[in-house]
Amino acid sequence: MRNFFVFAFVLALFYTSAMEPEANVGELSSLDVITQAHLRGELDAETSLVYRVWAVLDPQRLPPRFQSQPRRFLKSLTPLLLEVRTHWDSLSPRAKAMLAPYLLRPTEPGQEPFPYGHSYLVPAVYYDSPGGHFRIWYVTSTRDSPVPVYTHGDTIPDWIHLCAQVFDHVWEVEVDSLGYRQPPADGPWYGDEDYGGDSRYDVYVEDLDNHWVYGYTQSEYVVPEGHPLATTSYLVVDNDYSSSIYPTPGNAGLMVTAAHEFFHAVQFAYDTREERFFMEISSTWMEDVVYDAVNDYYYYLASGSSALFNCPELSLVTFDGIHEYSSCVWAHYLAKRFGRRIMREIWEGCVQKTALDAMGEVLDSRGMTLASAHNEFAIWNYFTGSRADTNLFYPEGNRYPQVAVYTDNVHSNYPVVVDSVSYPPEPLGASYARFVTQDTPGGLRIELEGQPQVSWKAALLGIGPPHEIVGISLNVLGRGSGQMLNWSQYGEVTLVITPFALSGSGLQYAYRGVPDSSLTEPSQTVTWLGQNYPNPVVGDRTVIPFYVAAGGQVSFRIFTIDGQVVHKYEGYLEPGHHDGPDWKMGGWDCTNARGERVSAGIYLYQLKAGDFVKTRKMVVVR
Repeated sequence: MRNFFVFAFVLALFYTSAMEPEANVGELSSLDVITQAHLRGELDAETSLVYRVWAVLDPQRLPPRFQSQPRRFLKSLTPLLLEVRTHWDSLSPRAKAMLAPYLLRPTEPGQEPFPYGHSYLVPAVYYDSPGGHFRIWYVTSTRDSPVPVYTHGDTIPDWIHLCAQVFDHVWEVEVDSLGYRQPPADGPWYGDEDYGGDSRYDVYVEDLDNHWVYGYTQSEYVVPEGHPLATTSYLVVDNDYSSSIYPTPGNAGLMVTAAHEFFHAVQFAYDTREERFFMEISSTWMEDVVYDAVNDYYYYLASGSSALFNCPELSLVTFDGIHEYSSCVWAHYLAKRFGRRIMREIWEGCVQKTALDAMGEVLDSRGMTLASAHNEFAIWNYFTGSRADTNLFYPEGNRYPQVAVYTDNVHSNYPVVVDSVSYPPEPLGASYARFVTQDTPGGLRIELEGQPQVSWKAALLGIGPPHEIVGISLNVLGRGSGQMLNWSQYGEVTLVITPFALSGSGLQYAYRGVPDSSLTEPSQTVTWLGQNYPNPVVGDRTVIPFYVAAGGQVSFRIFTIDGQVVHKYEGYLEPGHHDGPDWKMGGWDCTNARGERVSAGIYLYQLKAGDFVKTRKMVVVR
């Protein structure tokens, strides 16, 4: 393999330019213009792939037309390099010759005019991390060298000590604590110094800001005794993260990059060719698990025209260099709703299945379909920013942007009749319609009709506080209706609708919104007890809304179906809306009085306030 790369690189010296089709490129980045040229048929797939690699790693080799475009910052180069690896066998000798140097380790010799591989120009040295899992490679001169600051009483630069400390911590969290597979060792090649010299995981420190990227993980060889899609790998990080191109600079930039890229190495222990959207979603989520205080992922939530909160209609599986990073909130939703273990179970399923199939299977085991979970995810995405409820939904949702509701879908004049929407949702996308409430008796009735042969899920949200979530059932023809009672108590009522299908682009739907004076519930001058939500309870949290008409002692109890008390909450409450049963916490964490998780089953909950006594039923699914 190494000898082939040497030969291929010599060939590449003869292919440093290619055709330059004419087009109006505007102010898009080089990567965008290359992609558009390919979509217009002006570049074939191979040339497009080569040019995209050059755009990041060697822009001076691009034809002038593409060199003139601005650079675009990349969170990770891993997906592009995986694309090269995935299609390697089908590439022509010419394309292989041009791409071969970029698959080499920085220390691998013989790649003229780069004496030590694609980046290092001088011999490298290494430092083994105290935890024993990593070998950190670096050089002591040229632009790739870290700052020569030494405060540890040895000859190792402080940045290299920091790298070792950070990566040891990342291993401790991702492998030791969360239980993910450790990356495969370098296999039969690890005794070769060109492949690290031993079985420690190799990290290379370079000057990456010149490439406008945080870092990357390069897959290498299929593990002989492992799953056919598991591979060895190595990882590359920057030598200081001091450049202004990085959304999170300095030590924190190293931390999130280490957590993100090492999780790619972990993913390669399961399936190196898994769907790239899920690789980036889960790696970006993992950053916040390992280094919760850094929050680099905030930058991507509404950064770029295709970010999830800017374009909710785009499919969850969209992969365009922007959307997949903003979609990391899908993993945040899954982890909060079902516990962090669910992400590992999905990756375990990815060994034999696609990411979507693995998600569906794991969610089915918890009593929820992927279609239902995705609709609930879309609901969570509405409760962000000023609407955030950090107890019930995203713990950091108050720091998230608010999801886009397009002007055509905002209504204040009634009745509302919409036959089609301007931005129809893609499969596993979402659409929102906002209805400004009126100070009149009654509520709002909604009628829906979605494109047939699609599994549609929908809900109405009453935006308070208190908030109300009312599910809408749609039949196999995509038709259904829902209602929001006493809508004047809310600042707005919002329709959330999501399609689930295996194919298709924008999926159209129609809706009507009609105020109805008969849609009232008992006046809130009397005490009442509402239905818990979500119900069934699949995770470890549910909320039971209730209203107390007069201040006084209140008792709220939860029973098993055979009458055994599971938990009780008692105390004085002022009149008004409350979320129970534990009104101090705003819900129930599905534990008994001893703090133990309750088992699956049917439970009763009962409110006593003065002469008022009401009992309702809920279901807990495990």
